[in-house]
Amino acid sequence: MSIRVRQLALFAAAAVVVVVAAYGIGKVTAGYFNDDAARLYLSARAYATDELVARMNTIVVGGQIPDHAFLLMNGDTVQLSRLLSTRTLLIFLDPTCPMCLGQAEMVTRLAQTAEERRHFLFLTNADEMQTRQVQADLGVTCQILRDADGSFHHALNIHSSPFGVLVNSNRVIERIVTGELLENEITQIARSE
Repeated sequence: MSIRVRQLALFAAAAVVVVVAAYGIGKVTAGYFNDDAARLYLSARAYATDELVARMNTIVVGGQIPDHAFLLMNGDTVQLSRLLSTRTLLIFLDPTCPMCLGQAEMVTRLAQTAEERRHFLFLTNADEMQTRQVQADLGVTCQILRDADGSFHHALNIHSSPFGVLVNSNRVIERIVTGELLENEITQIARSE
């Protein structure tokens, strides 16, 4: 093998080592910054949630959500209490809100089994056509409940989205979230007993 070929081979090997090292360092760095960004987002979201809930003055952690009658997509009426699992995230869905649609898409992707889907209920005061369009466009498989006259939204004074309320089977509020949930939060709720 000539000196020139050996030099090229060594150069190529060194380049591969540098690329692999850079990739590894990049992954570690990205993980650090992603974790840091997630912590900052969660902190800002918690602050925003506290501020909004204080202004709403209608729901609090430890309080109870009313047992409202909702319209199912097939036109039947159902009481909220009949659909609640041990932990259910009520996600207030506005079909005109890109963040809401992103949240619905993420929940649909992550809650794949019937057991996982039962922990999520989408609530909307949108008309039937808008709701069906969102369901079809995103392939939403979780239950969508229509608050046709908006009375549930009005009673809770909910005018922002995305907005979520985690309740137990007795309709007691465990957590209130304004803004998008992260993938790991959705997965944790989907896998709750």
